[in-house]
Amino acid sequence: MTLDGLPGTPGLYRDSAQRTGDGRASRRRRCLGRLRGGPLLLAGAALACLTACGGGPEIAEGPYTGPALQAETVRGGWEIEFQTPTPGWQWTIERSQESFGRELVYMTGREPDPLFRYPEGAVTQRVRTAAPSFRSLDLYVALAEFDRAPGDEPYVRALRAETTESAESGGSAQP
Repeated sequence: MTLDGLPGTPGLYRDSAQRTGDGRASRRRRCLGRLRGGPLLLAGAALACLTACGGGPEIAEGPYTGPALQAETVRGGWEIEFQTPTPGWQWTIERSQESFGRELVYMTGREPDPLFRYPEGAVTQRVRTAAPSFRSLDLYVALAEFDRAPGDEPYVRALRAETTESAESGGSAQP
């Protein structure tokens, strides 16, 4: 195919001469557009579906079996409080996204390193999320051994906290 005057694209573009106000001829190229918007829209929709539909984390069915937890609203955001049996647990927020007016938060909890000795006794750990308190919260937690890479374990819904007027002023939610 030739562009008019360019090798390789015949007929895709055509020249049109247009007179400007001072009488000079200006040249512009106008696309004839052999491909109309339909195929391009279809390709765009397919790409959007692949990025939005296929990239989510793996969610497993079943109950949450990790340390006890609860959610509280603190200064306009959600804070998750974990009651772990020993020190050494590590909590990481992997991703957070808004979906249909709810905030979905995905966290990984790593068990303590078995090479270290930890004193026995419950420990309270708090993790502040970026989720605003005016949205309800769905918390998904993946529990992993100390040396496992993030994303190896599936997430399980650990908590669903609804936003209420009392939650706005420092209320809490439990699983």
